[in-house]
Amino acid sequence: MNEHVDLTKDVLIHKTDHRAVLSASRDVLRTRHDFQRDTNWHGPGNSHVSMIAPDDPKVPLAIRKLGAASILVSDGWLCIEFGGGFHHYGFLAYSEISTNVQTTGEGRQKLLDGLWFYEDTK
Repeated sequence: MNEHVDLTKDVLIHKTDHRAVLSASRDVLRTRHDFQRDTNWHGPGNSHVSMIAPDDPKVPLAIRKLGAASILVSDGWLCIEFGGGFHHYGFLAYSEISTNVQTTGEGRQKLLDGLWFYEDTK
């Protein structure tokens, strides 16, 4: 399993068009209520966070083709998440006007202004 995680992280960090992912993420941020809810999330919906089905055909291809486990979106940020259990990683994208942006730190890597790679455990 670690080999799969390492390969996925390598693809996300080194072989993904980050500008396309950021642009697509910002499109989703602007229209986050127009997507299907991810049925893997049980319980009532959260009005502050949209839990979007990663395979929703309306999700831009630049995001959908990544094969994420989940997509979480709020008004100022979008998380494209991989992994599960005690190990999550993926992209955090921020709107053009968001002031709540990541700072460097353990498990965080700035890819572009507005797009970060994160990993919650190493």
